[in-house]
Amino acid sequence: MDVAEDIPEQVMYSNAYYALKQIDKGAAKGSRWRLQIRSAIERAFGTLGAGLGHAPWLAICLVLLVCGLLAGGLTKARFETDEYELWTETGGRLEEETDYTNDVLGQGSLPSNELLIQVGRRGSSAITVDALDEHLSLVRRISQSVIVTKWGREWQLADLCYNVKPPETVVYPYLDGIFKEMNPCIVLSVLDCFWDGSLVHDRQPYHLKVPLTNYDRNVTWSTLDPHVLLEAMKNASADPVIRESLESAGFDGYVHKRCLHPNDPRCPSTAPNKDSETENIHVKDIEKSLAEGCTGYASTAAIWPSALIVSGEAGSPAVQAIFRLNSEQKVSEMLSEVKSNNPSGLEKQGNFSLKDAAALLKDWRKEFVRVVYDTEDDRTHTVAHAWSTDSAQGVIEQYQDGSVVLLVVGYGLMMVYAGMAFVNLRSITKSRMNVGIVGVLLVVLSCLAGLGFSSLCGLPFNPTTTQVLPFLVLGLGVDDMFVMAHAFFTIFDRAKDRRVPLFEISRESLELVGLSVTLTSLTNSAGFFLAALIPIPAMRHFALQVGICVVFNYFVLLVAFPSYLCIDARRVKLGLCDIFCCGKRMVSICCFREDRFECSSEKPSKQWDAITTANGGVVGNGDSIRGPATMQSKSHGCGRRNNDNFGHWFVRDVYTPILLRPWVKAAVLLIAAALLSCCVYGVTKVENGLDLTEVVPSGTKEHGYVSASLKYFSFFDVYIVQDGNNDFSSLDMQSAMLDFHRQFANIPWIVKRNRTVNGERLVDTVSESFWLEKMIDFYMTLQESYDEEQSGVRTPSFTSILVQISLLPQLGGGKTDLSLATDPSRRLIDNSTGRPLIPPERFYVYLTAWVNVDILYAESTQPSFRPVVPKWQVATPDITPADKMVYAQMPMYASSVKSSANHIELIKQTRDIIEQARSKKISAYPRGTSFTFYEQYIGLQKHLLLAVGLILVACFLATSLLLLSIWSGVIMIFMLGVTAIEVYGFLGLANIQFSAIPCVTVIVSVGATVEFTAPLCLMFVKIAGTRKERVEYALLYRFVPIFNGAVSTFLGFIMLAFTQFEFIIKYFLVIFIALLVVGTFNGLVVLPVLLSLVGPPPQVVPVHHQAEPGNTPNGIHKYECKNESNGSVQLKTIQQIQEDELPVDHDVLRDGTPV
Repeated sequence: MDVAEDIPEQVMYSNAYYALKQIDKGAAKGSRWRLQIRSAIERAFGTLGAGLGHAPWLAICLVLLVCGLLAGGLTKARFETDEYELWTETGGRLEEETDYTNDVLGQGSLPSNELLIQVGRRGSSAITVDALDEHLSLVRRISQSVIVTKWGREWQLADLCYNVKPPETVVYPYLDGIFKEMNPCIVLSVLDCFWDGSLVHDRQPYHLKVPLTNYDRNVTWSTLDPHVLLEAMKNASADPVIRESLESAGFDGYVHKRCLHPNDPRCPSTAPNKDSETENIHVKDIEKSLAEGCTGYASTAAIWPSALIVSGEAGSPAVQAIFRLNSEQKVSEMLSEVKSNNPSGLEKQGNFSLKDAAALLKDWRKEFVRVVYDTEDDRTHTVAHAWSTDSAQGVIEQYQDGSVVLLVVGYGLMMVYAGMAFVNLRSITKSRMNVGIVGVLLVVLSCLAGLGFSSLCGLPFNPTTTQVLPFLVLGLGVDDMFVMAHAFFTIFDRAKDRRVPLFEISRESLELVGLSVTLTSLTNSAGFFLAALIPIPAMRHFALQVGICVVFNYFVLLVAFPSYLCIDARRVKLGLCDIFCCGKRMVSICCFREDRFECSSEKPSKQWDAITTANGGVVGNGDSIRGPATMQSKSHGCGRRNNDNFGHWFVRDVYTPILLRPWVKAAVLLIAAALLSCCVYGVTKVENGLDLTEVVPSGTKEHGYVSASLKYFSFFDVYIVQDGNNDFSSLDMQSAMLDFHRQFANIPWIVKRNRTVNGERLVDTVSESFWLEKMIDFYMTLQESYDEEQSGVRTPSFTSILVQISLLPQLGGGKTDLSLATDPSRRLIDNSTGRPLIPPERFYVYLTAWVNVDILYAESTQPSFRPVVPKWQVATPDITPADKMVYAQMPMYASSVKSSANHIELIKQTRDIIEQARSKKISAYPRGTSFTFYEQYIGLQKHLLLAVGLILVACFLATSLLLLSIWSGVIMIFMLGVTAIEVYGFLGLANIQFSAIPCVTVIVSVGATVEFTAPLCLMFVKIAGTRKERVEYALLYRFVPIFNGAVSTFLGFIMLAFTQFEFIIKYFLVIFIALLVVGTFNGLVVLPVLLSLVGPPPQVVPVHHQAEPGNTPNGIHKYECKNESNGSVQLKTIQQIQEDELPVDHDVLRDGTPV
């Protein structure tokens, strides 16, 4: 509407005070209690506005002081980079399971895997001799040349790796070397299929001499023949328990394996292909060696399934090596042991802690990754990719520092747009660019204060805090600024020639928009706070931080921005230039011949010191304003329009008439229905998950590894943990546990192999041995050996002593009764159930003996018993029984888990097996990377529905109570729900996987949509008239600020397009842009059409629409004026009032009421 036009009565009723007066006079009908409540709310905002207008500088200084103090909290900011702390689901069963594991095992109890993948160049195979040579060279370099210096000493893989500790029973020096000096690290690699794998473990030769034999030589793993050594030990009557344990574990070493280069002089004569005439091993022999997987130095205890080390893809284009490092606990113990043995050898004061161990491991991992990539030029047949335990943290740290350039450009662009939105090219004095710039700066201030407050509250920062939050808060924060500025400027421009005090304009503007701004800010903040229901710490902290910033933005804009508007209004009244307001306007320089463009400013006729405003209030002589926010001014004949007028002209004369045509409304509804239908279809296509290649920045070495891993291996550890609620010793439990372990072979991603378990040949069973299986095997073997010795088939050995003295006589509590040893009915194994099991009464005694004797198998099954099994010296009569177990685990490997859907299905199938086992009183839970990071997807939709449902209810209540219209609340939540469905469906249409990040966006979309719908709906309900009229006026007064807010939000978001992280672009920018487009379309196109058809009734209806004062057939508002000279009362328009030459003294009636 042009500023020269009078405001129709329909809009006047938007002021509750005016509406109540009309009802009191009988000129209108409506609900008094609703109007009284709204009037009270408007008066509260008006009182605030008046106070700010009286002391604007004081208000601004207070805001700056408070926000400055809170921004100081940023010095306490803590940036979280631990991926487990960021992305592990909290508040559910996973957190309970994790807490139990940490409580039982302690912090830093788990070993880690450092991974190396080598891929054939240009798609070639990675299992050719040349490619394997490069693989061997790199693995050897990592094993022997990755060295870090710390505390005055060099540390390498042999010091930090996971390996089998020597048995306590070893008392012979020649065996100490094998288990201590030569003890090989656990390195899972295809190289262990060949003799060449021994070169990875070779160190300085060790002098090995077996007493009473002629075995006396310097050995390394490349020359050691364990068969010869074991025979020498047998001839020397060496410790039979250790010897037989080594034989049982398949202590074969490497000299009986094929050589990659048979003609290599170092290739042992015992190698199967030593006599081959070819220079290199044949590819078919390589494939044959790899078919069943590879074995380490112990062929039955150290088995590497082929799925872990060789790609299953055709042509085997990739191989993988897994370096297993010790846990922080073990490394800490090692450091303490080294220091105790050589106190002056380490430059370290005090004892070693887990932090020291973690720092040492981190340094080694960093060097490991560096060596892999720095030696890339040495390889011509393969490309190497490395991933350490700290690589994920390194990726997060890359996200840690937000781009200063993007922040400066983004906020600078927003300042330019906000300033241009308020510029007046005809008059530099009436231009208000500074208002837009200051508004953006206030948003920055509120963001800093909100983040400082978040830091003081202990909320850690994460990548989304620095990469996304500043732009999101910027885009959302300026919306309210545009609404408030538009209302203030409209009132000021129509009242400045009436000598209206600025505090009254501030009062009137906040009365007009305070409720709308409050509603949008409340729903926005509620959306983010409810998004904190998502149990992922990274997204929960992000949502809380944004919600806090939105709240601070609301209060800063509500207090400081109206104050600054009053200050700027004073500048305009004083005729000072925009931006450069230090001096008076300079017509020739600043204003470009301002006289050509400005209309002459004529004061109103002196006969009329006061006139009523468009709301029926009084302007002039210091009287206060009460009523709607639009005031009248006389047009002075200037044909140019400022920017706001252009927007009004476009909405009034172009947009609204077209939109409200019947066929256009039908088309809009059809398009909206089609869009909703497409998005509903998209909902069915949404997949849970998060593609790791999108999270890791493209072009980085980490991205290269993740891509290769997902393509060829996708290897993960899986552990099934049994807690203290299991009766491990009972026969029923043992039998159930054996069946329980085998059921996991039905999961397609669990690595399998053929094994013999307890005398039974199992096909495609879980590749990793179960500790109970090996424990039973051990005692079955002992029983067989003992029976053979007793029957004379076998020469009596130490087995008889072990069984007779240490095992059979054991009673409960570990007490020995030697008389029981000769009882032939006593057996080591209980076969009463039809399968071999451990006798319950001797279970924990046997556990102690097994762990201390069969140490290779006990270690290889990785049971992590808690409490720790007591130490025991073999052949001592009394065995200390182990305590009742509260923790024991079954290790497994999962491979080819290449998608989020695979992870989720792996979790579901694993959980199903565990749940079914509860009927057999097995209490267990899974542990591993898949469960840590993908458990969240199991219940993510539930959290989404809960949060969206709560915010819809909150929006319905807020809208219904603030607008005092249930009908309005229904329409609002309908629009919000449609927007949420469309944004969620967009994920499926755009092939964006559903994770915690899009979940937050969908939840926030409900609150953000209020920005586009609430102002329009609020204006529609407040004014009077037909639905069509109310839609026209609602669009007229709300389209421009809503559109400006949408554009500014877009400018805030669009800067994310220039980030180097594709993850942010896809999971934040794209979704937010979709939200913006859908929200704007629904708010400015669909909602007006909907309101014109089924909008709620007005809160007040004039009794005589045409005859009542203030309305004429053409919609021009008239005022009742009483002339004292003759006492007559006439209806006059503003133009008539100013053109009449009436006596100076008069009273102005507010619709018949003397003032």
